[in-house]
Amino acid sequence: MLLGTNKFVINKVNFCGEDLGAAIDLIVIVTSSVTNFEQRAAIRETWGQFAVERGALLLFLVGSHLNQSIQNAIREEEKKHGDMLQAAFIDNYFNLTLKSISMMRWIAANCNKVKFVFKVDDDMFVNMQLLVDFSETRTFSKSIIGKIARRWTPQRRNSSKWYLPKSLYNANVFPDFATGPSYMFTGDAAAPLLEESLKSVPLYLEDVYITGIVAAKAKIRRLNYSLFKNAKVKVSACNFGRFITSHQHSPKEIRRLWKLVYANVSKEECAKPVKPKNNPKSKSH
Repeated sequence: MLLGTNKFVINKVNFCGEDLGAAIDLIVIVTSSVTNFEQRAAIRETWGQFAVERGALLLFLVGSHLNQSIQNAIREEEKKHGDMLQAAFIDNYFNLTLKSISMMRWIAANCNKVKFVFKVDDDMFVNMQLLVDFSETRTFSKSIIGKIARRWTPQRRNSSKWYLPKSLYNANVFPDFATGPSYMFTGDAAAPLLEESLKSVPLYLEDVYITGIVAAKAKIRRLNYSLFKNAKVKVSACNFGRFITSHQHSPKEIRRLWKLVYANVSKEECAKPVKPKNNPKSKSH
C-alpha cells in the first residue's frame, strides 16, 4: 500500500451522504498545493462559488507540510470553509500522483455513486456553467473525459522536467491519457483506477500514469472533449462559450476574468455556446 494515500489528516467521511453521492451530478476536487491559500480563496470567490450555487460539491485536496504553522493554517481554513481534504504525504511536485491516488481512494470510499468527478488544478479558470450543464445532461460509465493526448512519446532527455528513463517505462509510446490540469471521470471509475494503481510503483507523471497507463489496464474509456483546453485561453465574454477550462491563471487573473465574463454573460450574442468538434456521446450504465 502506498504510504500516505490511505490516510487523511483532514477527512470528509459523510460529505456525499449515506447514499455515497447517488443524487449528486458533480463533485469538483481542486488539487491544490498546500501553501496556495490565495489560489483557493480566489476560486471560492469565483467559479467555485458558482459551482456550489448550481448544486455541485466543492473540495480542495492538499498534501501535508512539515511546517506546523502551515498545518495550523490549513486547519483554520477547514474550520472556516469546511471544504478541505488533506492527505498524509508531503505535498510536492513529485507526489502529484499520490495526490490523485488519494483522490481515487476517497471517491471510492465516500462518493462512488456520484455521476461525475471533476479534477482540476488551482491555477485554472473554469467555465462552470458549461461544466454543470454537461454533468446534468450526460451519462457515461467507467470513463475519463478531457483533452486526450494520443500517441505521445516519453521524454528521454535527462534535462527535461518530464524525463522518464526506460528503467521506469520501457515502451516508446504512452497509452492515450487526459492531460493533467483538468479532467472528468465517472464515479464508478474510481475504484478500478485505485485498485490498478496499487499494483505497481507509480510514475511521477500523474496524468500519464493515472489516466493513461492505469486507465488502460483498468479498461476505463478515455473520451476527448474539445472544450477542455488545458492551455491558456484569451478569455472574453464573447468566447466564454468556447471552452470549459483555461490554464495558468493567477488568483488576480481568476478574479478579473470572473468579473469580465459574468458582467457580460447575459448578452445572448456573447454567451451562446458553440458546438464542440468532438462531443462524446453519452452511454447509459
